[in-house]
Amino acid sequence: MPAPGLTFHLPPDARLLYLLNLCAALRQLGNPACKTRTALTARARQAGEIPKRPGAVDFAYRLGLIEHLPEGWQLSPLAFQILRHEHPV
Repeated sequence: MPAPGLTFHLPPDARLLYLLNLCAALRQLGNPACKTRTALTARARQAGEIPKRPGAVDFAYRLGLIEHLPEGWQLSPLAFQILRHEHPV
């Protein structure tokens, strides 16, 4: 019998590689503030390999990597801290 714990579904387009690509692409683009998650996904796709659906943005938001401010959706300070480190992929 499995141990009790938290179970959740991780969308296929929210893989770690896509989360890192999303953050790196937005940083490369100057961390644009976008009015919607879909617009943020489209902007990130200009600079990186990101799925078309906003699943990566949604999961990044839940992890605190993306924030929704009055000026729009953009990278959080936590994302910039993570991007300062080398990532083996």
